[in-house]
Amino acid sequence: MARLLLQGEIPRSEIRDIANVKQRRATQIIKELLDAEIAWSKTAYGPLRLNLSVDMATLLFPELA
Repeated sequence: MARLLLQGEIPRSEIRDIANVKQRRATQIIKELLDAEIAWSKTAYGPLRLNLSVDMATLLFPELA
């Protein structure tokens, strides 16, 4: 999550290396990020982008609320 926050976008293929897990777990992590609406993607295989909605901003930056 920190890398996604800093870069704003990361290729799905980098999740495995970032988390230092096997591919199956990396796929689960991607699903969890998408389901929790922490990240989004334009396509099913596209890069993950940080979801900066109003709800997410208050979660990430509680002092601003």
